[in-house]
Amino acid sequence: MGLASAGSSGFEGPSRSCQPATASAVREVLLSRVLIAYVITGMVFMLLPGTFLGVWNLLSISSRHSPDSLSPGWVQAHGHAQVFGWIGTFILGIGFYSIPKLRKGARRQISGAWICLLLWALGAAMRWAAGSYEWNWRLLLPLSGC
Repeated sequence: MGLASAGSSGFEGPSRSCQPATASAVREVLLSRVLIAYVITGMVFMLLPGTFLGVWNLLSISSRHSPDSLSPGWVQAHGHAQVFGWIGTFILGIGFYSIPKLRKGARRQISGAWICLLLWALGAAMRWAAGSYEWNWRLLLPLSGC
């Protein structure tokens, strides 16, 4: 009953939790961090430029009782902030999370996801700023599409 029964009881002891992480577990953690970053970035675009501009546009229309008095740039900036800001960011984040799992992706694909997030967020922010404030729009508008 001594040592043989202790091993068969199902209790493995603390040594089981001290095993090194497998490559798939590390990849899952890295992919989860990428997904969280995309979701947070999407939420920022949804709350700040998307919702803020939408509410501001509605308040401007209701105070003047005419949608024609609103700047077309503000309407376009609101639409771009919604479509390319949070909807596109969520779609990219879900894609970067799920596609490497299907393809058993390597670590370099995860670094590409971070680069894409940076370029995507900068492009969406520049497009929003060019449409909203018209500050250096001749430079920002073409750069936002690069």
